Amino acid sequence: MEIKNIISSGSSQGLEIFESYVKDYPADNEMKFLFAQALKNRGEDDKAKKIFKSLYVGSNGMLSKIAYSEFAPSDITVSDLIEKAANLMNVMKFKEAESVLREALIRDDGQHKSAILRKLGHSLFRQKKYKESAEIFEMAGEYYLRARALYRGGERTAFDLLVKELVSRGDKRAGALLMMSASEKIRNGEIDEALKLYKNIAAKYPSEAEDALWSSGWAYYRSGYYQKALNAFTELYSLYGSSKYRYWQARSLDGLGKETEQIYRQLAKKEKNFYGVLAHLRKETEVENRVVEINADPQTPILKPYSSERIDILTELGMKKEAAAELINIARKADSFNKLVSVSLKLQEIGEYKPAINLIAKMSYGESARNILYPLAYWNIVKEASEKHGVDPFIVLSVMREESRFDPAACSQVGALGLMQMMPYTAYAIDRKINLNITSEEQIYDVKINIALGSYYINFLIKEFGSLPVAVAAYNAGDHIVRKWQKAGNYKALDEFIEDIPYGETKNFTKRVMTSYFEYLKHSGEKELPKIL
Repeated sequence: MEIKNIISSGSSQGLEIFESYVKDYPADNEMKFLFAQALKNRGEDDKAKKIFKSLYVGSNGMLSKIAYSEFAPSDITVSDLIEKAANLMNVMKFKEAESVLREALIRDDGQHKSAILRKLGHSLFRQKKYKESAEIFEMAGEYYLRARALYRGGERTAFDLLVKELVSRGDKRAGALLMMSASEKIRNGEIDEALKLYKNIAAKYPSEAEDALWSSGWAYYRSGYYQKALNAFTELYSLYGSSKYRYWQARSLDGLGKETEQIYRQLAKKEKNFYGVLAHLRKETEVENRVVEINADPQTPILKPYSSERIDILTELGMKKEAAAELINIARKADSFNKLVSVSLKLQEIGEYKPAINLIAKMSYGESARNILYPLAYWNIVKEASEKHGVDPFIVLSVMREESRFDPAACSQVGALGLMQMMPYTAYAIDRKINLNITSEEQIYDVKINIALGSYYINFLIKEFGSLPVAVAAYNAGDHIVRKWQKAGNYKALDEFIEDIPYGETKNFTKRVMTSYFEYLKHSGEKELPKIL
């Protein structure tokens, strides 16, 4: 604030304060830019140019563009461009990174060609430009990455030929590619060939042995060979102890007409994850209504948000990010779980839900921190939008939690925006139906608008598919692709559908949302579970 007063007064004094601040807060690019301007005004051009250049390379957006105008393009080296592209890719700006890398490729004398091509291939892959990505990876000599791009691009013949070549070379990563081939055979109904391939993978590629055994068990289960599936899942559970394998053990026993109630009860009681939720649903119990106050120790008073006048002042000045940074630093030094909870409550109080969740999620939290992990974030807005569009508010919260961790400024690698990660074209299409008068992408970030859009969309998908898990999958992957999965899979139950989702991202997202929804139900006071499966 002192520096801003100096700037507004037009004083030439205070440069040492500027320098001290920039040294202490190197991530504050706005202030770093102002410092460079102050240096330039003082005639310290070389020092100013160095800062402007670092801002161009290390930041993105308008500030980077303005900084670029402060020096000659020839001042930027190929190494600078590679670093600039890497920073853009770190913040999911893959299209911009592609442009920078292509410029670097033109200017390069061959010294950095391999590094540029690898990054360019990755930037294209993340934009789903798989054919171009495969070509670039071939130029870089990255044949494993080329194979992945060919697979995602649907170039199966070229993919199979390249996998054979990698196998013959003894490339250890070929096992992961063979797993893709086996999965494709399963989807084409070539079960016997797939099972032979899984057996071969397990024998030759130890790093893939667990996945190969799981996939074999899953192929048996989906084909109705429940005893063989049971054998595979039993072996997996004995080796790795995962609740996933224990659950599908029980489902195989269901297929054989055996008693499974005890297994489901154990899973429901022990596991705080998706398979614990499925076990609850399978044994058809009531939701245990465990809304609790935040109190880490029953012998201590109910915990309150961390108290700090400094944090309150920062918050009142609108410096929530700075307040959150200081609270996170305090949490790192916390000497008790109670203090960690107290700091997390303060983060939640100032609307910084994401760091609050992240702090507690790393701990063995028990019931005491449930309200931090599953907050009623933006509750009044969520409730209003849910009532208007006819959707359970806890579903909206669950989607929001897993999409953005309640960060209203969230932006994904594919351009999804805000709390509920709405794609702009989806937002504009919905707006034509609910009349929010959206005229720019910036409006999609608005909390009220974003929640309204997401609430309408998830309700539309639930009505469209008649099933919450399928609607959640469609929210992530798109309704057209989910219909293809349903048609091809011919699933007997929804847990089979979820487990068989081909896209790992969509599968994990669906599992996380369903787990969060189950946790939120404990806030609702409802005693009966919804018919999810």
